[in-house]
Amino acid sequence: MSIDNESPSCKHNNSKPPVTYERITIAFPTPPGVKPLQPSIFFDIDNRFNTQQKIRIREMILEVISYWNQH
Repeated sequence: MSIDNESPSCKHNNSKPPVTYERITIAFPTPPGVKPLQPSIFFDIDNRFNTQQKIRIREMILEVISYWNQH
């Protein structure tokens, strides 16, 4: 299955660097009344995102976890 026209047969993809990922680890709190969870959660972020985009993705994940923890 190809995503975003990344098929090897596409001529315009010849000059693209290989896709790599950066793993980020985020502490995962266990809210009261919930069985113990893993202490952290992992996400693999595509390295085609720039630094500011990666920071924003991390912030959004932290915000969602915060809302989940409050719920």
